[in-house]
Amino acid sequence: MSSALTHKRVWSKLTTSALLLGIVHAFVDTASGFLIFRDLPTGRMPYPTVVLLVVLYNSLAFGGQVPAGYLADRLGSYRGAAIFGALAAATALLLSPTWPVVGIVVVGIGNAFFHVGAGALVLRASGDRATESGVFVGPGALGLFAGIWLGAHNLPARGAIVAALVLSVPFMVLVARSVRPSRTELPVPRGGVLLLVIICAACLLGSVTVRSLVGGTIAGTWRGVSTEVMMVLAIAACGGKMLGGIVSDRLGWTTISVGALVLSAPLISVLVGTPVGAVVGMVLFQMTMPVILKAMHHVLPGRPGL
Repeated sequence: MSSALTHKRVWSKLTTSALLLGIVHAFVDTASGFLIFRDLPTGRMPYPTVVLLVVLYNSLAFGGQVPAGYLADRLGSYRGAAIFGALAAATALLLSPTWPVVGIVVVGIGNAFFHVGAGALVLRASGDRATESGVFVGPGALGLFAGIWLGAHNLPARGAIVAALVLSVPFMVLVARSVRPSRTELPVPRGGVLLLVIICAACLLGSVTVRSLVGGTIAGTWRGVSTEVMMVLAIAACGGKMLGGIVSDRLGWTTISVGALVLSAPLISVLVGTPVGAVVGMVLFQMTMPVILKAMHHVLPGRPGL
């Protein structure tokens, strides 16, 4: 599948709006990383319990996007979902020093609602472009790294993160007002092809799962070994997602996605233990993310939240 908008500008007002939402995305993920690495009482809880709490967070933050997206689609309130998610993340940071389990639950739910709400705003407005999706999702990697680093080093960043999330609300309101649904030039699946839609959705969700596992494998290889490489990997993940959307719209979704995936395979499987191999592999592999998001939206055009 190739883009039909190669004649349009690489950067537009909509792209700037997507970037602003992407910055809030970074704040939300910073809150999650900070809470987990700062507030989970590893000294007072058995290690298996801490692991279960991390699994609980992942289940809510990622698995929770399905019911959160369904609810946002039903209500048609994507701006409300995004704002609720950001404020929930801020609230979780205030609760977690006293009630860490409650904080984990609240930040997980907030993360899910923000992602589906803000993501749906971007998907609906971007037509058949993947650029805006990449610009939105990219900063999350930087935010997560920042939160983990700040939390692991016990730095007093809680107030600043809460303030950033609260102050982002009026900006989200303004951005959401400026973002309007756009018509797409891509063919929309017609009625009577429900089975095909389900199969395509399952394949796309599977690709998201594989992408997450591989990204975690690359980062896990260097976690605890080199903070510098981990920071560069976060920058690479952000840059790969943003670059992937932009380049895919210029040269074609299939060409870039398949090409990046093929080129990343030997780097991830053989050279992941070297800094250059890990970083280049991360960039190439993450380039597929914005296209996956837009492909999923194409399969379910009436359900941008889901």
